[in-house]
Amino acid sequence: MARNKLKFCLHRTAIILICFALLVILMQYISYFNLSHQLARCKQV
Repeated sequence: MARNKLKFCLHRTAIILICFALLVILMQYISYFNLSHQLARCKQV
């Protein structure tokens, strides 16, 4: 019983870490997209 609980806890931790990593990647992508958009706007002006 305790072993199953530990296994569930490890799975939950892994899922949370994967979601956090995806969120960080998404934030980096949005930051890069905003920066490139601003540079394109500066070149137009």
